[in-house]
Amino acid sequence: MPALRRVENADRPPAVEHVYPPMKSILLVDDFEDGLEMYQEYLTFRAFHVVAARSGEEAVAQARVHRPQVILLDLRMPGLTGTDAMRILRADPSFVDTPIIALTAHALDEERRVALSAGFDAVIAKPCLPDALVAAVDAILSVRTQTEGAAAKPGAAPNG
Repeated sequence: MPALRRVENADRPPAVEHVYPPMKSILLVDDFEDGLEMYQEYLTFRAFHVVAARSGEEAVAQARVHRPQVILLDLRMPGLTGTDAMRILRADPSFVDTPIIALTAHALDEERRVALSAGFDAVIAKPCLPDALVAAVDAILSVRTQTEGAAAKPGAAPNG
């Protein structure tokens, strides 16, 4: 919800101006077109700037161009897998701290453990409700914001 700010002008009565927070940027990667479109539309509706990619190769290229705040990456794709794409991005110093969330239709405990140990920040089973996806992204961004805020204060230790 936008904040409201009073705007004063001597020539007319005071007005209220909406001040919108900056949009959060997401790279959404999935080779399944229907899922990609559904999540992209919903995330856009929820005020995210969404860049879509349909392969691991395209994900790496789009991430380098757009520098998203969060990457949602399907694990199983033909060609470069989600895990391979994540490793390429993590090897680039500019993506070391970017949250990368695995999306998978095979979210058994073992696959979840393997994804987390490989370097993903979280794992989301699909299909998932769009609200659950937004909640997971917001939670990751909230933790990152708190950690960055604590690191910016001298002598402060990150929570967690």
